[in-house]
Amino acid sequence: MYDDVNKINKRRLDNYYIGLYFYRYTFTISSDSDVSNLVVYFVVGCDVSSRRKLLLVKKCHENNTRFYLEALQHLKSRGLNNIIFCQLENLPIIRKSLKIVYPNAVLIDPIELPIKAIKQYCNSSYKSAIERKYMSLYLHDTLDEYNVSKNEFNEEINQKLILLILEKYLEKIPEYYKYDVELRKVMLNHNFYITFGEKIRKILRKYDKIDNINQVLDEIVIVLTINENHRFINKKTWADLLEYIYKNIDENILESC
Repeated sequence: MYDDVNKINKRRLDNYYIGLYFYRYTFTISSDSDVSNLVVYFVVGCDVSSRRKLLLVKKCHENNTRFYLEALQHLKSRGLNNIIFCQLENLPIIRKSLKIVYPNAVLIDPIELPIKAIKQYCNSSYKSAIERKYMSLYLHDTLDEYNVSKNEFNEEINQKLILLILEKYLEKIPEYYKYDVELRKVMLNHNFYITFGEKIRKILRKYDKIDNINQVLDEIVIVLTINENHRFINKKTWADLLEYIYKNIDENILESC
């Protein structure tokens, strides 16, 4: 087994992707004498046709400080030379790795990080309400609208501890407003993260225990690649977004279309 993963990890990539999303999942592996955890990263790219494609499936062994550098270099060796952003946790080792391989790319915090951070301090319904309001802060047309919404958000959240946890994330939101709102939607892509995780968990529910991780990963890859030719943004909106990228970020984008 592992044939499907190998095919994904070896196929040639396009020269230009709008962005990369690193999805981290921890698997519990059972053997006759031991139970251990294994972290696997699924790297998905948004191409210039607005299609999401699974680009890499890579196990991350504990204490491998070169993992991110090796993963990004592997993608580049397969033909991926340009990206606008990469969605990964903003840690020094990650910033350094991204700067080496894709020096012009923007590092974006995964949108689920702040939601996970507050999870233990509120019930599920209150968390969902906070999540919806928090997500909306990224997606206003102007900074003025954002500032009004942020003030309302601060007034509505009645727990000081939650606001304290979210503070470092809230401080970064205005930085996103230098980008067009449609590009912000692509960068954040929260619904994609939710559905991605749901697909993996649905597969795992069939297993009482995982003793052959390669077989499980092959099955996951098959499911995740079924709809990868589906456009997730309509053509008119996407054409406008490409024109915006061409004029404001990178004029090479249209050459890759």
